[in-house]
Amino acid sequence: MLNASHQTQPVVVTTPQGKAHTATVIFLHGIFQSGEKIRQTVGALLGDELRFEHIKVMYPTAPVQPYTPNKGKACTLWYDRYDRRPGVPEMTDSVNEVVPRLTAIIDDEIKNGVPPHRILIGGFSQGGAMAVHVAYRFRHDVGGVFAMSTFLNDDSAVYTYVAEASNDYKAPLLVCHGISDKLIACEWGRAMHKRLIELGVPSEFCEFRDVGHEMNRDELLQVVEWINKILPQ
Repeated sequence: MLNASHQTQPVVVTTPQGKAHTATVIFLHGIFQSGEKIRQTVGALLGDELRFEHIKVMYPTAPVQPYTPNKGKACTLWYDRYDRRPGVPEMTDSVNEVVPRLTAIIDDEIKNGVPPHRILIGGFSQGGAMAVHVAYRFRHDVGGVFAMSTFLNDDSAVYTYVAEASNDYKAPLLVCHGISDKLIACEWGRAMHKRLIELGVPSEFCEFRDVGHEMNRDELLQVVEWINKILPQ
């Protein structure tokens, strides 16, 4: 049983504008954030709620747990890491601990009539990396992944799983990164994109000038365009 700090918090949901709900986007926040906070940030940047005629948008909140790079202080995060650099070993066991709550969201959407290929998962910063783990290690049937301002460790289990995957289908990936990101270098995101392409993932990389470790309106518009392409009405 999970302790109090790991209890599941309510998932913030934006319902479709139209009558028919035929697809779902699961949007994961970064460290120190929450589902409600990233929903508000996205809405402020776009000038309105991230909303579609036919797509439900879901914003889960990560559990509160100790974060090693933050001197062990607790915060909302999807998984722990030894350091915020790709060259250190990945704490894969920590990643695995939170996966069931995210795959459960996907399973619930499928039970409600949304086919897996009509479900996208993505996110910002560590949320983007978590989405990559979920899609390419545990839920190969999702329709796509978007990852903004993020990276994978050089020894990430994702690379091993994708290399050894027996299925031919690999979900399309959109990677977005600010060139001026001083927290998670743009080259780290590009390296993830290149390695996954080499392993057969249809990945697209978009970089944005004068953008640091933050979401940007142009970046979000790129993501919205991509979502509409992958999940048409």
